[in-house]
Amino acid sequence: MRIAYLVFQDLVGETGVAKKIAQQAHAWIAKGRAVRLFGLAATRELWQGFRDLETEIVISPRSRYNFIKTWPLVRRILDWRPDLVYLRYHPFYYPGLGRLMARVPTVLELNTKVDAEMKVWQKGFPLLYYSLTRHRAFRQAAGLVSVCQELEQEYARYGKPSVVIPNGIALREFPELPAARNPEPVLVFIGASGFPWHGVDKILWLARRFTNWRFELVGYTAQSVGSDVPPNVTAHGYLPRALYQDIMRRADVALGTMALERNSMTEACPLKVRECLAYGLPTVIGFRDTDFPQPVPFLLELPCVPDNVAQNTDRIASFVEAWRGRRVPRGSLAHLDVEVKEARRLDFFSKIAAKELPSKTSGPPAAPHE
Repeated sequence: MRIAYLVFQDLVGETGVAKKIAQQAHAWIAKGRAVRLFGLAATRELWQGFRDLETEIVISPRSRYNFIKTWPLVRRILDWRPDLVYLRYHPFYYPGLGRLMARVPTVLELNTKVDAEMKVWQKGFPLLYYSLTRHRAFRQAAGLVSVCQELEQEYARYGKPSVVIPNGIALREFPELPAARNPEPVLVFIGASGFPWHGVDKILWLARRFTNWRFELVGYTAQSVGSDVPPNVTAHGYLPRALYQDIMRRADVALGTMALERNSMTEACPLKVRECLAYGLPTVIGFRDTDFPQPVPFLLELPCVPDNVAQNTDRIASFVEAWRGRRVPRGSLAHLDVEVKEARRLDFFSKIAAKELPSKTSGPPAAPHE
């Protein structure tokens, strides 16, 4: 099978998205598939994790709106003659996608409720264009891969063959860190600034509540956090994994996304949470994790509501105290491994390419909710 992986974004830095795409592509190649990454981006520069992959990047200075550049990208994909296109879903429907999806079975990967995010990030013409065209890719798709059950239910209205595959991680790349021995608890959060659903404001509230705890924020600068940063909080800014691994080593507990309700969701499987678990860090999260449908002792799931941290300080304190000096057993995380995830994804691809999966509804899909 020849798989064309299509993305509409820059892949320059060592981001969670870049690492996920590279891990997926490498896993498919290891299983004997031919893979080529096609992208529409502002630069041909790629993160070093893509250096041994076949790539074709079409330059678009304004990659979201320069629609003309999509046509040469589509021609390159068709010239390569893939059996399947895997598209990390992008909210803007580019001209040329219709031709591509009509000729090659295309599977969309869904990572979020796009409607909710677009209302946060866009306005004016971009939001109008999205509103007018947002159903086209779904109607033309051969299948959908959702990272959680909530997203599969959200897009079930299109009646496409679908599967839920939460985000995975290459466990072999993460050393099992020894438990920290801190006189007072050290908590770490890793993310990227600018996403309100991370809930960093809730973490700062927690820092003011537990003044004897230390909080390490990776991916956030002091400026991006705000002017009123408690003295027990250190904002490190962006760090590559080689550097933030040392912070993980000295941490007792990790904090995950705390305010997913701001993105109109209650369920997720963030890559950063999987990294923390892979390092052996017990983790506090403010959502339901798809990979852990039943409670596990090393993951404290708070309700996905605005006051989840303020209303659960006692539970958080008890969790932190119970896990100090301990690490999550690696054997409890085997199902998170990227090889497990990608074997399921490739099986879905094979069935899509062979047309073995009928649509979930007959006839045209019901009118989508506005």
